[in-house]
Amino acid sequence: WSHNRYALSQLFFRNKEGAYTFGTMRCFMKLQGNNVMVSDGAGVNSSYMTIDEVVDYYLPNEMN
Repeated sequence: WSHNRYALSQLFFRNKEGAYTFGTMRCFMKLQGNNVMVSDGAGVNSSYMTIDEVVDYYLPNEMN
């Protein structure tokens, strides 16, 4: 991650295998190659983003 890894790791809470909470957002994570991929799980066809993309997109809302 390009951000402070330790500080950001404190925002992720593991609910069960593959299911996490990032701040107030429930999400799903998987390893794809060497990348951590994250989905918000909003629908059957929800797409996965890299963890950096998720942090860049959702972190400002979680910090408010």
